[in-house]
Amino acid sequence: MSSRNIFSAKFSLRSSDLFLVGVFLLVLEASVGVVHAQTTEFTSFEGTPSGDFLVGTVPLNAVFSGGNAGTRGVGAYYQSGSFAWHIDEQSNALVQFTTAASEVSFWFRDTTGGGPLLIRVIDVEGAVIREATGTQVFVNMVVSRTEGQTLIDRIEFENPGTRDSVIDDFAFTVEVPEVDLADIPPPVTGPIVASIGTGPVSASLVEVANGLAAPVVTINSPVDSNTLYIADQNGFISSLNQETGRITTFLDVSESLVPLGAFGPVTFDERGLLGFAFHPDYASNGLVYTYTSEPVEGAPDFTTQPTGTTANHQSVISEWQVTNAADPATAVDRTTRRELLRLDQPQFNHNAGDLVFDSNSRLYIAIGDGGGADDADGEEFFDGPIIGHGDGNANNRANPYGSILRIDPLGNSSANGQYGIPTDNPFFGVEGLVSEIFAYGFRNPYRMSFDSATGDLWVADVGQNFIEEINLVVAGGNYGWNEKEGSFFLQPNGSDASTVTDVDPGVSPDLIDPVAEYDRDEGLAIIGGFVYRGSQLPALEGRYVFGDFGRFNGTGSRLFYLNADNVIQEFAMADDTLQSMTMSGIGVDNDGELYVMGNTTGVPFGTTGRVFRLSPSTSEVIEEESNADTSSDEVGDEVVDDDNDSSGGGGSVGFALLSLLFLARISRRRRIADV
Repeated sequence: MSSRNIFSAKFSLRSSDLFLVGVFLLVLEASVGVVHAQTTEFTSFEGTPSGDFLVGTVPLNAVFSGGNAGTRGVGAYYQSGSFAWHIDEQSNALVQFTTAASEVSFWFRDTTGGGPLLIRVIDVEGAVIREATGTQVFVNMVVSRTEGQTLIDRIEFENPGTRDSVIDDFAFTVEVPEVDLADIPPPVTGPIVASIGTGPVSASLVEVANGLAAPVVTINSPVDSNTLYIADQNGFISSLNQETGRITTFLDVSESLVPLGAFGPVTFDERGLLGFAFHPDYASNGLVYTYTSEPVEGAPDFTTQPTGTTANHQSVISEWQVTNAADPATAVDRTTRRELLRLDQPQFNHNAGDLVFDSNSRLYIAIGDGGGADDADGEEFFDGPIIGHGDGNANNRANPYGSILRIDPLGNSSANGQYGIPTDNPFFGVEGLVSEIFAYGFRNPYRMSFDSATGDLWVADVGQNFIEEINLVVAGGNYGWNEKEGSFFLQPNGSDASTVTDVDPGVSPDLIDPVAEYDRDEGLAIIGGFVYRGSQLPALEGRYVFGDFGRFNGTGSRLFYLNADNVIQEFAMADDTLQSMTMSGIGVDNDGELYVMGNTTGVPFGTTGRVFRLSPSTSEVIEEESNADTSSDEVGDEVVDDDNDSSGGGGSVGFALLSLLFLARISRRRRIADV
């Protein structure tokens, strides 16, 4: 396996689903050893989703809000193509630059009988530096800022008229501060020599739902195999009748969530609605459970926050009830919410969030290490020094972070009286330890599942800089973080990125290694799945199926399975659908068939989220797939040579998207690499 340079994808900042063109200009000055860079982004709004949207890649982007991209069918209203950004009558709109722009160019006009549109270009100091008024013909506005002038912060649009006005062919340029090349660490190379090969199992993806944001859970209820319930990270749980195709809202928790967009509007986030599960006795009790990221509003049951500090958000486990569980058309009664557990979260990331029940109706809750990087205090994070970790949460059984918890949601023996703690939990009643812990030593166990045939608990743990891992979890097991990353030993490096080694520094021999692992040469963040127990793909019987998130421009996801020797193999897919999306989850129905979820943006916004059923790769199935709505397939090939491109997309989720603004910290981008 050849070494791959993680810088490669860094200069490929495009969002093809928005039909953008991103151009990077690099000028190397060997005499002074610095890099100057800029990016120019362009959109003609063709195919842009309605509502608020992002152009470019964070932080070299602009957020469009208040208007609607679309077509009115009148050719004179479009400078090019048949779409424009429409600003409705009696409304305001805004283009906000996440990084101040040095130049903007766009065309504008009022529609017949409308206007006049008022335009104000505002700099970073809040001063209006250019104004314009709409007319009945297209006018091109170009604003350029030269050295010494303040840069452009935003553009405000006000339409006081009785008809809409339009904006088209919008371009902007962002200048990136120079970076000393001496500050850029060498690229990271994965420590695993063997590459993942394509296995003998072929499959296709058949779309079953679209128009979502970032779906994370797809399941049936225990009483209905015809209806799929799809949980979306933005807070909506929908029910899909597979016979009629009708989609209805089962539960809406969006107003309870912390505002999403960790780096600004319409940006990446690991918070949201992250877990959803039916109680095994749903037929008789109608109970469902959610894991949500909410504002800091209640007293936490657990916290590691230093005195005088405020958590980034709180993870909340809630119980809800449906009054008529036998009727799939019945929605959750929102007045029945009962809060079971509330935890402070020091940073926005590493929330894990999965919820699963075992055969004894005990609820397992996946909790990440609290976020940041290296599970340790003191390192600089994007919003300040890391706090709330001490020397490490995941190996500290005195708190629940970095653990799989096991509770009885119908009991009341917990400290807050809202749930029970099984007396056979491995640390039950041990003074100073958290009795709810079932297993620990995890970084970000984003997805977990029980094998429906054997009862084995599989947990996929998202790695930091190097290793993605799959664990078979047993009661009381310690899975290594933050002393190990996968089967390798972690080497802390002060305030810089940690590394790994195969030389044992003297850690406990009781740490449990993963059953399978891969490095960042193969992907970015593992998406845990299920042991296949369906009937449509008999060659997969008893095999654990999982995936990888992909790249940050909404492409490059991958789908894997473990063979009989627990060797990772990649599916031979019937088409390139996976290459045109990022993966956000894998689901399962009552028949054991699997579903792949993802979108084409990598953020929990918009409507590009889709759900696919994993199906046999037959000519009939392939034809059915080709007739599905596959607008994201227009993404096409990555502009970076695959031989020099990490499948991880050259950065960590969120922070890695900061690209050239953080070139000097490129080695730290991987540390937030989660979904």
